[in-house]
Amino acid sequence: MTGIFLQARLSSVRLPRKILLPFHGEPMICSAMRRLKNVDADVYVLCTDFDSAAELLPLADDCGFECYAGETENVLRRFVMAARFYGVETIIRATGDNPMVDPDAAMFIMDEHLEHGADFSAYQRLPPGRGVEVVEAEALFEADAKADRYEREHVTPYIYHRPGRFKLHLPLAFHAWRIGPDCTVDTEEQYQELLRNFP
Repeated sequence: MTGIFLQARLSSVRLPRKILLPFHGEPMICSAMRRLKNVDADVYVLCTDFDSAAELLPLADDCGFECYAGETENVLRRFVMAARFYGVETIIRATGDNPMVDPDAAMFIMDEHLEHGADFSAYQRLPPGRGVEVVEAEALFEADAKADRYEREHVTPYIYHRPGRFKLHLPLAFHAWRIGPDCTVDTEEQYQELLRNFP
């Protein structure tokens, strides 16, 4: 069973509530969800924290996503608990500050991940904000038992920093996908750049 887990919360440090900033007539997080709905999966989940869940639940419902709430800083544990709750074996991980995530790239890397029997897969050289990660739930379960604080906040470093333990698939993205602007939003300047590049 496969799941798309979109990581998001309202308490981002550098640009609080950034995922609710308007983009193409709706909150930025909705753009990410609508694009990810074009990727075939068994379940679509907005993985947020307890403090954000009530405000984000209506947006998730409107976009056809489940809403799962967990710990704020231990995002790895949040993903692990969501994986267990939904019975997901393979997870496509995306983040809510990437409203222009590429569904085609997500579908291709998912297919390659399954074909190679990988534990973790991600395209290299995509413009920031376009890509996703694909990870096996079993690898996350092991990470949850052993990861340090940094690895828990960022979910997958425990896995991709251990190529001797896990099977990694990290291909270079197709040339056409490597062309384009940065479209991740961490600061006000990046948000304004996003609006200029994708009016």
